[in-house]
Amino acid sequence: MLLASQAVFYNVVFGLLEGWLTFNWKGGSVSIGKVAQFHFGKLAHFREEIPPAFRLGDQVGIRVETTRHTLYAHFECQSDFAAGCSYSFNLRFADATAEKNGYALKSTEVTYSNIPELSEMSLDQKIGQMFFVTPEALLGTSSSVTASSSTMTSRFASYPVGGVCLFAANIQNPTQLIALNKAFHNLPIYPIVTVDEEGGRVARIGKNSAFSVPTYTSMLAVGQSGNPSDARDAGINIGTYLYRYGFDLDFAPVADVFTNPANTVIGDRAFSTDASVAAAMVPAFLGGLQSACVEGCLKHFPGHGDTKSDSHSGFAEAPKTWAQMLACEMLPFKAAIAQGAQMIMAAHVTATNVTVNDVPASVSSELLTGKLRGELGYQGIIITDSMAMGAITSLYNSEQAAVNAVKAGADIILMPQNLATAFSGLKNAVTNGTISEARINESVSRILEMKRNILRQRGQLAE
Repeated sequence: MLLASQAVFYNVVFGLLEGWLTFNWKGGSVSIGKVAQFHFGKLAHFREEIPPAFRLGDQVGIRVETTRHTLYAHFECQSDFAAGCSYSFNLRFADATAEKNGYALKSTEVTYSNIPELSEMSLDQKIGQMFFVTPEALLGTSSSVTASSSTMTSRFASYPVGGVCLFAANIQNPTQLIALNKAFHNLPIYPIVTVDEEGGRVARIGKNSAFSVPTYTSMLAVGQSGNPSDARDAGINIGTYLYRYGFDLDFAPVADVFTNPANTVIGDRAFSTDASVAAAMVPAFLGGLQSACVEGCLKHFPGHGDTKSDSHSGFAEAPKTWAQMLACEMLPFKAAIAQGAQMIMAAHVTATNVTVNDVPASVSSELLTGKLRGELGYQGIIITDSMAMGAITSLYNSEQAAVNAVKAGADIILMPQNLATAFSGLKNAVTNGTISEARINESVSRILEMKRNILRQRGQLAE
């Protein structure tokens, strides 16, 4: 791995002419559009995915790759980019910097994180990896968490969770958010920091006036163009600012098909009422996120777009047969799985014409192990929807919900109603033989590999 003292430098000049970017180096130049690829001689591969124009305060992400090393640089424009103007930046591996006339622009600090081997972990650490929780649940407080504290470290020692989920109440401004996410990342085993940033009405950052980021009316509006590149651009834009502010994973895209006009919980969060359109848009958005070094999560398997009820409040039925789902709801999931989706969220909807025991999908082995893993061939991470939602809490306590979900095939329990109860319940299930440690190891191996992949993609994995 290249260290900062061994940095390799490239000088790149950026100019904007009629919406196109011109890159100049060593006497040569090439004009490219919003998403393009080309080579620096035989040395490096440069890939840009940025907004169509630079403006004051824009956050821009740059990636340079060789066969062995990857550079990620982020900089903030200090003035509007006018036609004929140019900026000169020095980019270096391992520690990205950007300069304009001697003035250092803002860049993302590069730190290296180590992910342990499974064999090095205690049972408590392995159980902890299978929980993604809110900062409040981690710290054991009802007050909104917006900054790190000594309690964070001590509570993490007892509950070494695999990830943290931020909501609007945790997000105040860019400086505060970057500091908070860095504090989480400094905890052992690199907790994945997540957020619901779908674009449209579910956008924790996009709806916060303290942030100047691209915003969207809805993903349904994006999908109405029928052009997957529009969905990809949305994924790139959202992923770029999520990466900038320290997020690893976005609980998006919504892979549901909006087929029931009476459905309000999904509605315009979906890309389309047409399954074939959604099947083109969902993997495109996911690819945009991933190109910005942010992982995505397809939701809500096996589909929440045809329900009349909202699983947040109680029982929600997905009434179709499996054959009908294969012809509609499964199309976006299958398309994104084929592209390499790494995480799928299991909904708390009950597929009454698919399963025998009529339990929510998140605790159904028929759906998670039989259909998703067996029939669709999905081998990535399965995460439940929030286990504090009414469709679950009306049926199970926190221990039962966690144990049943893992037995069904889930890898991660999202936001249990009571972390302590769920944690001890899952651990007890292992020690008393209800769940084998080998089964726990399967899930934890997937989680650790995702963490390595995220860090490796960003050039931040200590290897």
